[in-house]
Amino acid sequence: MKHRCLAIAMAVGALAGAACGSAATAAPTAVPTAEPTVAVTATPTAAPTAAPTAAPTVAPAVPAADRQPQTIHVIEQPTNVSLVRVGSLSGCTNTTSCQGDYIVGDDPLSDAATGKEVGTLAFECFIVDTGDTLYHCPGITITLTGRGQIVFTEFFWADVTTPETSPITGGTGEFLGATGTVTSQRGGDFVIAISG
Repeated sequence: MKHRCLAIAMAVGALAGAACGSAATAAPTAVPTAEPTVAVTATPTAAPTAAPTAAPTVAPAVPAADRQPQTIHVIEQPTNVSLVRVGSLSGCTNTTSCQGDYIVGDDPLSDAATGKEVGTLAFECFIVDTGDTLYHCPGITITLTGRGQIVFTEFFWADVTTPETSPITGGTGEFLGATGTVTSQRGGDFVIAISG
């Protein structure tokens, strides 16, 4: 009986020793294989793809301190404008226009002096007062090809022919952080005054 207990104890001890031995050998191999894989795969794949795609399409941002005042005069070619009748916010049955109706467009822009196409104008303008034909355009975007975008918010009266001046609210590329105004008048005539 004593021999059987001793044999069992030795067998259990051998198994425990083997388990401890395999655990001891497993630990060193787990650390080296995990570290190189993470370090090798994360760095090379992220760096090459980010830089080449952004540079050719938009001009680099100009720091506000280095930006010179400039005026850009463009004319919209209204080729893609649609009136969308979504019905009224207050149950309007008017056949011409209801509060909440809007116009959308994505039109080419040309240089006022040369007539050469220089970009696009994208807009969505909601009618807020049908009696005064007052529209609100929360984010008109002028994209000047290869230079960047200028965003401004505009209120305008469809029946009024006097120019409307609106602040620039955002920009990208050359116009990132730019300040100034956009003056527009009927006929899609836009004068952008970059002040800084």
